[in-house]
Amino acid sequence: MLEIIKLYISLIIFWILLTVSVSFSNLVYGMIFSGIIAFYSYRLQKQNKIILPRLGVLIRYSLFLVVEILLSSVRHIGRILKSQEERIVFIEIGLRGLSEFEAVMAANFITLTPGTVTVNLADHRITVVTMLSEGEDARVVKNSLEKIFSRIFGRRMAI
Repeated sequence: MLEIIKLYISLIIFWILLTVSVSFSNLVYGMIFSGIIAFYSYRLQKQNKIILPRLGVLIRYSLFLVVEILLSSVRHIGRILKSQEERIVFIEIGLRGLSEFEAVMAANFITLTPGTVTVNLADHRITVVTMLSEGEDARVVKNSLEKIFSRIFGRRMAI
């Protein structure tokens, strides 16, 4: 029963983040749709034995995602306004210690952030393509993402 409640709460948080509204009618719709999705997803989860992350991980993930989307958007807009020349680089990030579901969460986190796209997820490693401005270092981006994932998923992530 705790699993369905965790799923329900995470879906409501996701609903609010997608709609960017906390009006009464929006919350009611979100609660209804989240309940329906949680009920049917829970049944599928039991059949396929999918393990959801702890509620704390889901909350940290949601907060970091919103902050990173905003910061990356501002950086990306700055690059566009300055008309800086950009270069494309591939970065590989290790995800040992994470469940398959959490690795997918990390890959989605990267893809949702402006200027980065996950191009491969295999063997507990994510390959990311990102745009860097002149003077930016790929290692700084890699270290930043690894630090964020360590804070979201805790000490289980041995990079």
